[in-house]
Amino acid sequence: MRPIAWGLAFTFMPSFFVLHSGQIGTWILGGIVLFLYFERRGWPLLAGASTVLLAIKPHLLYLFWIMIFIRGIRRERRLLVGGLIAGVVVTVIPLLFNHQLFRQYWEAMTQRPPAQWKSPTLGTLIRMIENDARFGLQFLPGVLGMGWLIIHTYHTRDRGWNWLEEMPMLLLVSFVTASYGAWPFDLILLLPAMIAVTARLKPSQRKFAVATWIAINGAALALNILQIGSFSFIWMAPSLLLIYLLFANEKGTA
Repeated sequence: MRPIAWGLAFTFMPSFFVLHSGQIGTWILGGIVLFLYFERRGWPLLAGASTVLLAIKPHLLYLFWIMIFIRGIRRERRLLVGGLIAGVVVTVIPLLFNHQLFRQYWEAMTQRPPAQWKSPTLGTLIRMIENDARFGLQFLPGVLGMGWLIIHTYHTRDRGWNWLEEMPMLLLVSFVTASYGAWPFDLILLLPAMIAVTARLKPSQRKFAVATWIAINGAALALNILQIGSFSFIWMAPSLLLIYLLFANEKGTA
């Protein structure tokens, strides 16, 4: 499976987008991988500490944060402890060198707020349909995402919560319903979900899966070459979610 995973990584167009643009999505991806690795090894403090990397762009994985908080309060408190410790450390260290850090962050958020960007999200599409009437409209898809999470956790209550199995759908639904951001290079965060569903492909599904993979990444490459703009990638995250739902077997999390 490892060679296939590398093959997916190197043929996934967002991998090239994030590396070419020098964005920090690879750090967030690393946080996802570390969290799953440490959690599976039974090291909750380290798993929690690794979530500090996911906090770089928390809005892209908001359902994950909700579940971390719920699981931490109820059963997995060491996840929260590890995250809090790491969060304090990574906040204090830069403050030692720059005491104006919080003020500068506030100025950046108020002078260049997310409302001025047309990111390829469903929320932005709703806002555009309403002629930019209110930025709050961008949060409507998030309501759907939280609704899905409530229903999903209710249906999985009997078999228990398994982070390794549940992470793909948390990533996909969070990203598809993200309120803002979610740029083409951020799609690299969905790579673990694509690897997970590929690992469960049945022999009869493989040819169709390969054709679908080529079609989606080929379309992404064409849009990048034509330089149509980031908003033109609004279809890609929902398409990857559809792929997961289509190919995940009955034992998956879909």
